[in-house]
Amino acid sequence: MAGKDWMFGFMKRHNRTLSLRTPDATSISRAQAFNGQRVQGFFDVWTKTQTENKFGPESIFNLDESGITTVQNLPKVLAEKGTKQVGQITAAERGTLVTVVC
Repeated sequence: MAGKDWMFGFMKRHNRTLSLRTPDATSISRAQAFNGQRVQGFFDVWTKTQTENKFGPESIFNLDESGITTVQNLPKVLAEKGTKQVGQITAAERGTLVTVVC
């Protein structure tokens, strides 16, 4: 089994391409549900609703939703530098989840 010395040496050799990052927690059910077919279904319903109700640009708002859980503390992982999003599959969501919409 590799030890701390090996890890420090590995990071020293690859410090230009790798970094230690904290991943975003992603439940298995969420990862499986996010696929091209479901995303296309969402946009089909959105386009139909917008066409039927003739929503103008003044009726469309941009929101950002963030979920904060009280139970998941993920270990840091190695990721390629420049990677915008690093995720890690976690056990089923449990505990308290607070959702903030801004």
